[in-house]
Amino acid sequence: MIDTTNVLLEALQKTGGAVEVTESLYSHFFEVLPPRDMGLNFFIFQEGAGEKLYFRRWGDHYFCYLLSDYLVTDDWKLHVGVSRNVKNAPFKLLYVYSDEGTCEVPNEFDEFIGKEFVSVSAVADAMNVNFRV
Repeated sequence: MIDTTNVLLEALQKTGGAVEVTESLYSHFFEVLPPRDMGLNFFIFQEGAGEKLYFRRWGDHYFCYLLSDYLVTDDWKLHVGVSRNVKNAPFKLLYVYSDEGTCEVPNEFDEFIGKEFVSVSAVADAMNVNFRV
């Protein structure tokens, strides 16, 4: 079970599915900001344009899914947006732009826009980049 935010975000980049978290981490995200949406056993957390997280309680177990994220490469040169409408769908790459002030898509990444991937790490592998956690 995951108990820290950084480990959670790293784990969410590697999977397209659920990551089990501790009750204390679940409670932390529930209490830090008002949820974007919530129901009987779930809530959606998002701060600004950052990652959009779906948290779910199942009995005594707590899970988190990544719904969307604004990603930046380790060298801060590329900005990438991924999203999915439901927690078990593939991630769709929405945009890629460089940090050179032009906000244009670098030619070598044109082909990736609109494609779907099973995880954030699959996006990174296909683009041959590393994203910050």
